Amino acid sequence: DVDIAKIEALMDSDPDSRHPLNHKLLYQPFKKAEENGEEPIKDSFNCLFYTPIQPNQLNVNLGTKDKQLDATDVMSLTASEIKLRKTTLEVIERLRKYGDGFENAKLRNYATAVGVRETRRIVGSYTLRNKDVYQRARFEDTIGVFPVYADGEGVKEIPFTDAYFQVPFRILQPQGVKNLLTAGRCISCERSSVPTTRQMDFCMVTGQAAGAASALSIQQGVDSADVDIKTLQTELERQGLRVF
Repeated sequence: DVDIAKIEALMDSDPDSRHPLNHKLLYQPFKKAEENGEEPIKDSFNCLFYTPIQPNQLNVNLGTKDKQLDATDVMSLTASEIKLRKTTLEVIERLRKYGDGFENAKLRNYATAVGVRETRRIVGSYTLRNKDVYQRARFEDTIGVFPVYADGEGVKEIPFTDAYFQVPFRILQPQGVKNLLTAGRCISCERSSVPTTRQMDFCMVTGQAAGAASALSIQQGVDSADVDIKTLQTELERQGLRVF
């Protein structure tokens, strides 16, 4: 029961709402609350990036946050889930109280789980560096390509051009372990590269390569790290992946 038209009119009238990269930045209700003497909401960004879902719903991205979360600890994950759901209700109450168009707003659903951007990563045969991303690195063992793109705390690089780097097979190969390939956010990379490598479509590139390499290793009778790279590249291209 959100009045989309009223919210969009407010956003259109306020140049500060037009975030240069994310487009819609709703901050007014939180600012009004502080001007009225209320403290910023703990564990909230105290602003919202949102997407209208017609006719009367908003999808909110990053409404709450938890910097104390340890995603390798199930108890920490559980505690964070509870804390952030409570915080979400505080955010909605503030929107109802101070937000034009939110007077009748109700929670439809939470995210299915707390969103975790990074935990542990392997130390692989190669460590993808931040400069590999930004200098458009090329690798003989490339298994796919990815745009020069990053989205994380304090960094935002939107791919407005065709610039890309190649993804090396070696970042899937843990040191000291045979016949294990990793895919997704746990691949071998610098911390500064995580805003790029955590992206879902980057994880898809590594996942498809890991699966294809595993199958080929059985066919070729070799360890997964030792598959013929040219054969792997050809197979990935056959599957429709851009490799070079």
